[in-house]
Amino acid sequence: HPEPIGALRVRVIQARDLAAADEPDLAAVVRGKISGEPAEGSSDPYCVLRLGAQTFQTKVLYKTLNPTWTEDNEVLFPVYKLSQCLMVTVWDKDFASSDNSGSVVPNS
Repeated sequence: HPEPIGALRVRVIQARDLAAADEPDLAAVVRGKISGEPAEGSSDPYCVLRLGAQTFQTKVLYKTLNPTWTEDNEVLFPVYKLSQCLMVTVWDKDFASSDNSGSVVPNS
């Protein structure tokens, strides 16, 4: 493997207004009936970052549409070429699988 030409430090901080990937639980439905507000579903989001062959995954934050990662949320990627692209994908953790909630490739 060649020597890296540098490093890219990335800190995942938060996501906002994610789509609800999970149906509301019974408690949310009951609260909605009492308050008159619609019961909202939730998501169990986590992020996967990829730069070249390197990947990093945050912890799953359960039952939130507006996650804020405060621990184990930073990675230092070795950079081998300036043309490498960072891919950030937000996933929803399900019991049997994961659903893609969205992806982004930041502009250079």
